[in-house]
Amino acid sequence: MNIVLASLNSKYIHSNLAIRYIKSYCSEYNIKLFEATINENILDIVERINDLEPDVIGFSCYIWNIENTLKVCSTLKKTNENLKIILGGPEVSFDGESLIKKFDYIDYIIEGEGEITFKELIDAIFNNENLYNVKGIVFKDGEKIIKNESRQLIQDLNILPFPYRDEIPDKIVYYESSRGCPCDTLLI
Repeated sequence: MNIVLASLNSKYIHSNLAIRYIKSYCSEYNIKLFEATINENILDIVERINDLEPDVIGFSCYIWNIENTLKVCSTLKKTNENLKIILGGPEVSFDGESLIKKFDYIDYIIEGEGEITFKELIDAIFNNENLYNVKGIVFKDGEKIIKNESRQLIQDLNILPFPYRDEIPDKIVYYESSRGCPCDTLLI
């Protein structure tokens, strides 16, 4: 199974930390990373992704890339109807049911943190297991849209392997020392 994790970054100089964390957590799978920018031609992006021959592709979705990400996903599904498309990230986490209903080319949405959920989803797809047991996903079962139980946040970020162990991007490198809005920890 060829798995690709992708992001359309706002500029070339940016890298995406989320896809690197997921790749490092899912180390038993040979996952390829794909990064482009929102300024690139949609058909060029699709062609470059198709060159990677993915069976499953996961996109990291944010407010600045969701429009182009959806265009890329729609075009990818037209070129390969068997491709499994997974969306995750803050722009799709809050309303997965309506997104998956509106955009029939989306197969799965991960709500909340993606590392554990993505791994369990890939395991379920790879082993043809019951998707109802994967916490934190929204998916279609025939005509029904299923929203599974939410997954709790990761309590100990130390369970996540270092995301840059295999490569250091030739771009801005991001790293997290905590998660969530900084306002959440502000003491007054």
